[in-house]
Amino acid sequence: MFEVLDAAAARVALARRALSCPDCVGALRPWGRARPRTVRDVGEGILTVRPDRARCTACKATHVVFAALLLPHRVYTVRFVGHHALVAAARGQGRRQIAAEFGAPPETVRGWVRLARCRAQELRALSIHVVASATEALPARVLG
Repeated sequence: MFEVLDAAAARVALARRALSCPDCVGALRPWGRARPRTVRDVGEGILTVRPDRARCTACKATHVVFAALLLPHRVYTVRFVGHHALVAAARGQGRRQIAAEFGAPPETVRGWVRLARCRAQELRALSIHVVASATEALPARVLG
């Protein structure tokens, strides 16, 4: 499994064999679709997604191509966890209050908050990198 920012662009890249295998760096090619997953998104949104699968032409390993919106092995999107739970926790709300407000089990919310605290430095560095990359992509007239 590996993550991509744009699933549609990844599908095109797979067709062109322009993505590399994370295991051996061989070319990946389309290999059907993974099983459907139902995930909860911001608001009352429920999404059913069916990620692409890819197979390496060299080592024959298969991989699920996950959009960055999805969290592996979770029924909530990144936006749901980040926008709802982690922002509320940062504002001082407790896990039970967050869980009641957003309809997630308290222990699930507790796990999200605990993991975010453990990885706070990594998340901070990633956030800075994303903002810096986005800023570099803007035309100079927008920045100045």
